[in-house]
Amino acid sequence: MVMFNPLGQEGHTLFSSAAGRYLWLPEMDAFLRFQQLPTWQRRDVDVLLKRPNGSESNRGFLEGFLAAPFEKALVRVASENYKVFGVWGTKTIGDARKRVLDDCGKQWAQAQCLIVLENNNWVGSTE
Repeated sequence: MVMFNPLGQEGHTLFSSAAGRYLWLPEMDAFLRFQQLPTWQRRDVDVLLKRPNGSESNRGFLEGFLAAPFEKALVRVASENYKVFGVWGTKTIGDARKRVLDDCGKQWAQAQCLIVLENNNWVGSTE
């Protein structure tokens, strides 16, 4: 049993909102791991850190991203070593792609933002 603080005015949106799922999914993942049931594993982060622009400084962000609700997308910023940026909790993977590229483009206007993860699947280059 995990108690959460109210989300908004109450707790009824905990399971239906992206913000709520972002809170409870890591708890659910920990329970699944304890029961030896399938979920993402921390070794998945180790694999991601070995990909292009991987950096140990991104470990916490990547763990949060993998635990975050679908639909989601992650980009790396080509001109900024080790910069990654992600969005999650969108209605479709197309929405996630558009939003992450738009948001990345606003923050790094002169940089090339490359999608490398969709949901928990690597789609980036191996270079």
